[in-house]
Order: sequence, then structure tokens, then C-alpha cells
Amino acid sequence: MSSIVNQEFWEGFWEDRPQVIPDYDEQALGFRDIFDEYFKPGGTVFEVGCFPGRFLIYLCKRFGYTANGIDWIPEIRTHTPEFLRRNGVAVGKFFCEDFEKFQCDEQFDVVYSLGFIEHFQNLEEIIRKHIALVKPGGTLFLSCPNFRGLQHVYHRLFDADNLRAHVLPTMDLRRWRRVLEANGMQVVREGYYRTVGFWTNPGEARGIRGSVSGSLVRVAEQLDRRFRIPNRLLSPHMFDISRKVR
Repeated sequence: MSSIVNQEFWEGFWEDRPQVIPDYDEQALGFRDIFDEYFKPGGTVFEVGCFPGRFLIYLCKRFGYTANGIDWIPEIRTHTPEFLRRNGVAVGKFFCEDFEKFQCDEQFDVVYSLGFIEHFQNLEEIIRKHIALVKPGGTLFLSCPNFRGLQHVYHRLFDADNLRAHVLPTMDLRRWRRVLEANGMQVVREGYYRTVGFWTNPGEARGIRGSVSGSLVRVAEQLDRRFRIPNRLLSPHMFDISRKVR
């Protein structure tokens, strides 16, 4: 296995996970502007790493998709479909499997993952597995945190355990592009998302460190509201959107 985190990591991350499924809050979701500009209506959508399913709700309600996905969390077969149906979403197939071993004979109109590929040493193979799920003419959206630049300094100081769960060399848009173009994908847009933003995993920064971290988070929120300047030093996310050549 090339993932640097295992199933126990994710089960710990989603501790008391049946209770973490929130009410659906559309305004709390990032990338909606990107989705609205580039995604096409109708068909099927597949999310890699889809628990609990908030983004699937937005995409299916906005574009009329049928929801599908894969995750290691067992509740993907129960709580996520319930969560989706409760919000008026058409439910397709959900798989509780290791994505590296996953085999699927279906393809989908839209495939995406948010904060998934950066946990793997074998980035190229993981991206190729995403591509294999995309129909000809379909869309692939990849995103992950940007923990390089000044973001790396912040996470090194205040979020070190979480930082160690990420493979920093995967956070390279040029590397993504090389894999995508070598495997039949045409890059439509790539870049960084938002101006600045910081966060830590719960319990990471405490005491004085927690106070300083909290202050930086609040300052970043103010700056992000005032400016829209995506950049590689401070932007909290990076993304790529591509289409499979027919």
C-alpha cells in the first residue's frame, strides 16, 4: 500500500462518525464557483473519498447528477446514502473499498476528489485510476491542500501531525498536468484557490500555540474576504480541472 495513512487513521479522523454528518450547508462548500463555470448538467458523478457526502449533494442538486462514490469508512453504505436521499439526491452505487485495489467496469460523466491524492506516494498511479473512471468527453476535478510555501511554515509550527499525513511532493500542478496529458486528458484550468486560509486538525494547537494559531486564522479570514489573489505561497488549496479527449 502506498498511502501514508491507513484505514485506522480515517476512522480516527471521523471518530463518532455517525454523529458528524451535519445538516447540509451549501454556503460552507468551497469550489462552487469553479463547479458552476465548468461542470455540465446531467449524467453521473463519482467522488473518490466521498464520506460524508456534502459535495455530492451540491453537485447533484445543481447539475442533476446521480451520486456515486468510494470511501474506506463503512458508513459509506448506510449513512451517506441516507444523507443524500434526505437532501433529494438520486443515489447510485457506493463502494467501501481501498481505492488502490478498486476495480470498476463503469465510467462516469464527472469524477472528482477533494484532499485525497496527496496522501499517496504513487501519485501518478492514483491519478491514472481517477482518469480510468471518466467517460470519454467527461470531466475530472482534482484538488488538495497547498501545504507548501508559507503554508508549510504555518503547518510545521501549528499542525505538524497533520502535515506528516500528507506527501508534499504531490502538491505540484506541473506534475499533475504531465500525468493528465499523458493519459488522454486536456487540462482546462489549473491553479490555486482563495487568497489565504489556515486551519489545523482539532486538538493540534493548544495553549499559547493555539492562541497564536487562532489569531492567524482570523487574520487570514479577513484578508481572504477582502482580496481574491490566488497564489502558491498562501492559498490554502490547489486544483486542476480537465476533460477526457473523445
